[in-house]
Amino acid sequence: MSLSTENEYLKQQLRQAQVERDKYKTLFDTSADTMFILDLQQAKFVDCNQAAVDMHCVDEFLQLAPIDISPSHQPCATPSERLSKEYIHKAIS
Repeated sequence: MSLSTENEYLKQQLRQAQVERDKYKTLFDTSADTMFILDLQQAKFVDCNQAAVDMHCVDEFLQLAPIDISPSHQPCATPSERLSKEYIHKAIS
């Protein structure tokens, strides 16, 4: 494969990736369901849609961690902080 052919192929792949990214970003942004992206290492929100902000009535949603919007204990009487760490650990394992 020549360098110019490979270059054109890579440009086409990049355009396709951008189209896919834009499609999913639109779905994320316009969904009526609460959606967020969580940094699992730091347990912090890194992105969210407007539904998340509206549901939690917090304009600074991205400055929060899941524990900030959780009750101190879950219905099973387990502290939310401990349970959230367990679930995050399971998610990345």
